[in-house]
Amino acid sequence: MLLAIVLLAALLVRAEARLGETKEQLEERYGKASTEEDTDNNKVMWFNKDPFKITCFLRGNSVYAISYKKKEKWTDDEIMQVLNKNSGQGVEWKKMSAGFNVTQVFYKTTDGQRVAVYSIFQDELMVSFQSEVQKEVDEKQKKIDAI
Repeated sequence: MLLAIVLLAALLVRAEARLGETKEQLEERYGKASTEEDTDNNKVMWFNKDPFKITCFLRGNSVYAISYKKKEKWTDDEIMQVLNKNSGQGVEWKKMSAGFNVTQVFYKTTDGQRVAVYSIFQDELMVSFQSEVQKEVDEKQKKIDAI
């Protein structure tokens, strides 16, 4: 049992893309993407790295959001390991209140620069820069205002 936990922890450490990485750094870490899609100045790259399916979202040549999907439920320790690989130097992640939302768990870094959401029923952890989330909200609001 202890050996299984140690092996899983080693896989988790190797299997994380990190916010801010470049396409070249992703390919160095995982090899060639299984699928790649370009739109305007954005790129989406998919990688399979057991136990994860990893989707990286790049603007220009920098990762601004990452989705980690597993086939089974995540433990709190697994979530925190992945989040910690995506935090800045000396920055911690804090679980946020989700109110009545029982299907997702929200996290934010203590410096407010990064956010994450774990979707319980999809076994997926999405990590992003807060500024990118705000850009998306602003763009959607502009579309609503134009109606």
